[in-house]
Amino acid sequence: MAFRYFVIAMIERRVLHGDLSPNDFILHDGIGYFIDLDHAAVLAVNTTSMYSPGTGTMPYISIRILQSMMRMINPNLDNNNWSKDVNATKQLIEHRPSDDLESLFYIFFEFVAKYGGAHGKLAPSWNQDSLPWASAYEALGKADLKGALGTCCFTKVGVVLDPNFMVQMTSDYFTTFRPLVQCWQALVCLANKPDEKEKVETTHDKVLEILDAFIDTYVEDPSASSNPIPEIGSGRDNPHVGHPPIPEAEPSRLPLHRSTQNLNRSR
Repeated sequence: MAFRYFVIAMIERRVLHGDLSPNDFILHDGIGYFIDLDHAAVLAVNTTSMYSPGTGTMPYISIRILQSMMRMINPNLDNNNWSKDVNATKQLIEHRPSDDLESLFYIFFEFVAKYGGAHGKLAPSWNQDSLPWASAYEALGKADLKGALGTCCFTKVGVVLDPNFMVQMTSDYFTTFRPLVQCWQALVCLANKPDEKEKVETTHDKVLEILDAFIDTYVEDPSASSNPIPEIGSGRDNPHVGHPPIPEAEPSRLPLHRSTQNLNRSR
């Protein structure tokens, strides 16, 4: 399963991508490859996070980073343009492996909700409300950045905490994937509990555990002649990698500064 290779690549290369979206990887012969590493960082030994003013493509940014970005916006600016907000750009947001893993989940969910057949056939149920946080953000536009961030964030929280929406939106073609959607959503839900004491950070090992459990029990639908091909970008091939352990995310001991160009990019 391609998404398993993405998690393995994060582990093997000790990489934080920082800007995951469907345009930042390709699938080739069932294996996933990361591309577009402009905002990525390779973590040094004993370092489990990086710092930046905030990077990401809005529909796929983790809830935690969205909340941090909202706190950094200056509410007194006439035009809340992040790049012109000096106070915001002087502050840095910690980007953790759990943020990349949450972004990967939103990409995975879009994949199983969007496609309803082989060779990129769209599911009949797919529409602009299939990703309600994205459609809400696009509806507001860029006139009020803090409002758009808040709408995207709170809509995403509501969907993640809803035990039914994502399972119901998974296309019939991916019916057998619904238990995986449920399990991965549960990890994201635990990471975003309202009570800080109840939060459980998502780790590579936890995501690999549910992916491996699903793969071990997966029985392919004989009516599906081939796997769907997502509408994704292209890039040079990279070798897939192995699976050594990696420590769980913790406060960074070696901040890695990164700039951002893509805060206002949408889907």
